[in-house]
Amino acid sequence: MAFSTAAADGGVESDRLWSRLHETVPGVVFIAPGDSKEERPIAEGQSRGIRRDGCSAECRVVLTLTSDSTLASGLPKRIAYLGPRPDFVYLDEIAKNGHVLVSADGLPVIVERRPHLFMGVSPWQLGSPVMPYLYPLLKAWLSQRAGLETMPASPLAAFRFDDLPATAHEVISASRVDELDHARAATIGRLRRFANERGVVMSFAYSTHFPTADGFGRIADRMPCSVAELKKGQAEGSFEIGSHGMVHLRHPGDRRPEAESDHREFIDLDERATEDHIAASKGEIERAFGLAPRFFVAPAWAYRQGVTKPAAAKHAAISIDSTQHVESGDCPPIGATDPETQRPSLAETFRPGASLLNFTNPDFWRCYAVAGIPIHFMQHSDVDRDRLGWVIRGMAAGLPQSGRLRRLVLAMDSASTPAYRRAVAAFVIAVNGVGFGRAVALFLREARLDVYRVMGAALSAGYRCVAVSALYESLSTRG
Repeated sequence: MAFSTAAADGGVESDRLWSRLHETVPGVVFIAPGDSKEERPIAEGQSRGIRRDGCSAECRVVLTLTSDSTLASGLPKRIAYLGPRPDFVYLDEIAKNGHVLVSADGLPVIVERRPHLFMGVSPWQLGSPVMPYLYPLLKAWLSQRAGLETMPASPLAAFRFDDLPATAHEVISASRVDELDHARAATIGRLRRFANERGVVMSFAYSTHFPTADGFGRIADRMPCSVAELKKGQAEGSFEIGSHGMVHLRHPGDRRPEAESDHREFIDLDERATEDHIAASKGEIERAFGLAPRFFVAPAWAYRQGVTKPAAAKHAAISIDSTQHVESGDCPPIGATDPETQRPSLAETFRPGASLLNFTNPDFWRCYAVAGIPIHFMQHSDVDRDRLGWVIRGMAAGLPQSGRLRRLVLAMDSASTPAYRRAVAAFVIAVNGVGFGRAVALFLREARLDVYRVMGAALSAGYRCVAVSALYESLSTRG
């Protein structure tokens, strides 16, 4: 599948990507912004092709598929994209003598003009994508027009949670660890009940220790209620446990704020220290859960090249990386061979962020399911607090700097603030900025931004939600 050739969609990597795809995908032409003077990229403030919200940096673009094309079989007719301004190129001149397959608010962005397929979008549509139609159309083109054999669709999704129940920094900085434990146990309990109700499996990357005055303590000893919930889910077959390192800190014991916010545990460690940390984490997981960790992900995905992944491979077959590292070229995309381990990469394919609203739309995932592209998605909790904060800060930017309302709303932009209060803040500021009707829509939308809706949308689109290890095994079998 062509998505395995993708890299970043900006700067030097973008140039390499265009040339590589021109060479490797028969008949397909990707037109990057600036490649063609005759085409019209979306401009800032352009009235067509983009409609800006009155209170944030988001936009809404309606993507429409021409249903009479044989390339469009099984795809939804229309998808409303919500998120940052997409960097499309409008293919007006090409469309005059071609067949428009996809338009953005009525303007052509994917056009078939035989013997070519022209795409005015980036070929990288993983991570935080803006064009879900690209990969299923590309797959159909390869099989129907180029005569190439493609893999049958067997869509699997792995949802992973890092930092639950807590990291070392959270344990040592909490004023009441028992309250933190009960709050995280409630979160894990909600996830467990959802998993049992919907027949899905979730994976948890567990960080095992925290620094003390005379060494290291065990997270399980300070978070017993949370660990008990994880063990229940494990016993029910709904949870899988992996390793998230030993201490989740680059400088354990250093209480300076800048040190406590640096989670790159393995970035400076040599081979011996790396082995010690990974072995300690594995041993504690075996003690607490009765099984060895099924996978490993370094805190902040900070792997020391040539050291961390080879060491981790001795204890767990699977090392996980981020979509950002795929985009930068620091690791291969999912399914490709990782040169450091000589095993299939299990890099994430999608990430939470500004495009998260699209992930609650089953039609969005249906496009990726038709293409057979797996979902590997990580969250830190069941509610995307970061996304709510992004919306609040975006709306607050339009208020006077010295205004009390702005200070009040930004004061609620904290990870310790419950999600419903953050949604209320969005409502309050929207009433003051864009009117009551818009405020109600924002409130309802932001109050329900949680991983349950994302998983539910994936299930509705035909995905099967499995453990990280099961997704890895399916990739290994394909290879």
